[in-house]
Amino acid sequence: MKKRNKKSITSIVREIIFTRPCILESIVNNYANYSALSRLLYDDVSKYLKKKDIKLSTIKISLIRISEKLRGERKNTEKIIKDVIANSSLTIIDGIDVITIRHISLKQLQILLKIFEKSRFYHFTQGIGQITIMTDYESYREILKIFSSDNILNVLENQSAVILTSPKNIIYTPGVIAYLSSLLSIRKINITQMISCHTDTIFVVSRNNALEVFKLLQDVIEKFRKSDTCYQAS
Repeated sequence: MKKRNKKSITSIVREIIFTRPCILESIVNNYANYSALSRLLYDDVSKYLKKKDIKLSTIKISLIRISEKLRGERKNTEKIIKDVIANSSLTIIDGIDVITIRHISLKQLQILLKIFEKSRFYHFTQGIGQITIMTDYESYREILKIFSSDNILNVLENQSAVILTSPKNIIYTPGVIAYLSSLLSIRKINITQMISCHTDTIFVVSRNNALEVFKLLQDVIEKFRKSDTCYQAS
């Protein structure tokens, strides 16, 4: 009977840091103290291997190797992300309300479609066990009349939609939305809804934050357009 292949310490360290976002970020950006980080991860690595005689230097070397590989991968990805963002444009739609319901009958759906015909903005998303409808205030008032209070799970009023329209390669580019979302997160701006529709990415935020979000994303677009790493989209 063949013995099971044991994982290397490097692969174990990699698995551990990928469950620790803050540590991962420090490694990718090369500001981690690898000696201190080795001590921090020592117990987790020992527990995984079920032994206590692991050398800290071995963990440190693993961290350095992982860091070098991740930085190389990130450098290539960043060029593509910058290109996508630089070739994107923004639209803001004010006065949006969001309603989430448990279910919808065929008759209610037909009424809803009639309302949508006159809406200046709407978006319909079906999840598992609930349906979310985003629309303008005028349509929202009409939609509330369709559903009983027992069927309504949640409402979000006074929202705005900031829509990022990107080149088609955003569909195949990892990291664009994560990067833009992180810019809002570190400024403590909450995204109440986020939807992708082909090349449109819709950030729904409180109306109070809408102009700040628009300006922030516009500044990033302009910055990347001026960057030497940006290339024109085909």
